[in-house]
Amino acid sequence: MSLVVAPTVVNVHQDPPGRQPFWPLLSGTWESLKSAIHQIHNHNASHLSFEELYRNGYNLVLHKYGLKLYQGVEETVTLHLLEVSKRCIESADEDLLSRLKVEWEDHKMTMGMIRDILMYMDRNYVRQHPQQCVPVYDMGLRVFRDTVIGHARVRDRAIGQILAELRRELHDETVADPQLIKTALSML
Repeated sequence: MSLVVAPTVVNVHQDPPGRQPFWPLLSGTWESLKSAIHQIHNHNASHLSFEELYRNGYNLVLHKYGLKLYQGVEETVTLHLLEVSKRCIESADEDLLSRLKVEWEDHKMTMGMIRDILMYMDRNYVRQHPQQCVPVYDMGLRVFRDTVIGHARVRDRAIGQILAELRRELHDETVADPQLIKTALSML
């Protein structure tokens, strides 16, 4: 008589059976991080405790909520960038590249701060799941490209402005901001 044991499938993103679920307890931790990300985007980060925020990210990853944290950060950044894309759409054609440059530089700075808070997640969860995730900073840049630059009403106008600036430069005309083209191309 042979004994056949069926494999057990365990979802690592759920609490083990018979144990008090952690997510209701840790959802406040996520809300704190989400609020901090909003504050960082709104340039109100001076009063934030980066040590406490790092610890919050650490606790979520430690309790196997790395995926929820990652997806929550991506969603929060995407919602912010939808507002940025609206501002870019409303910009006049001649101001679009300048607006994009300002928004791009601001986004890189804020993503650097968010990356610092979520360093533990990058080092542990993201590194263990390279097929699903990229580091937080890179994810933020990708979301900017897809959400802001990828918006049809921004992309087409931006490409037109880049080509116009290149034509000016080729014809030895004065270019207002030589770094503008370089920055615009780095966004792509």
